[in-house]
Amino acid sequence: FSVVTAAYNVKPFLKAPVQSLIDQTFGFSRIQLILIDDGSTDGSGAICDAYAEQYPDNVVVVHKENGGVSSARNEGLKRVQGKYVSFLDADDKLSVNAMEEVFPFFEAHPETDVVSIKMWFFDGQKGGHILNYKYGDGSRVIDLEQEPFNPQLAVTSAFVRAEALKDIWFDTRLSYAEDAKLLQTVLIEKKTLGVVSTAHHWYRRRSSGQASAIQKSGDNEAWYIPYLTYFCQDIFDLCEERFGSIPRFIQNTVAY
Repeated sequence: FSVVTAAYNVKPFLKAPVQSLIDQTFGFSRIQLILIDDGSTDGSGAICDAYAEQYPDNVVVVHKENGGVSSARNEGLKRVQGKYVSFLDADDKLSVNAMEEVFPFFEAHPETDVVSIKMWFFDGQKGGHILNYKYGDGSRVIDLEQEPFNPQLAVTSAFVRAEALKDIWFDTRLSYAEDAKLLQTVLIEKKTLGVVSTAHHWYRRRSSGQASAIQKSGDNEAWYIPYLTYFCQDIFDLCEERFGSIPRFIQNTVAY
């Protein structure tokens, strides 16, 4: 696996996601961790450097001027060496069995390029995400044409086959839904989604410190018109161009 983590002023949180990777039963030596310091001013960059010094064989650090999460993840994508890619946020974490469960599932199911795991909230919010119903029938590959209401918007709770990401990048015009757009661009190719019910992604709702981008979204004009233009309209246009129509699962994802 390659894990791309964008870090911007996350000093209080950054050690938790990295430790969740170090603790993976899959084996941390089989994980390439790409830490992108996106112009942090709180010492996050120094924490990244400390991990690279401690694990020089598989931790890569890039320091760049602040440009937002899309530009940071794109810098990470340029350095991916793994067969499968994760985009773990710098304040989240994975269950320790995540990669041990996801890897053989991918290997057994070449018919899908995206594998999703359950999302559970922690810190300022508890419980499971409303879309966790996708895992109700256990681990399987969902045919999105036959079961079109199974949205996958969060890239942080998903793993993507690296070869499916060739020439696909996060849209730097988007401050929100950049991950949803990238995932739909991949999903329309095979129209399948793998779901693994035996592992999960911990999504932090911050109870202290600076609010996350999604927690502040309603107060930011970028949540509105750019979201409609560069996510909704762009993905519709891409489908019209490719297929002459918009797949039902794409319609449902945008509606959701």
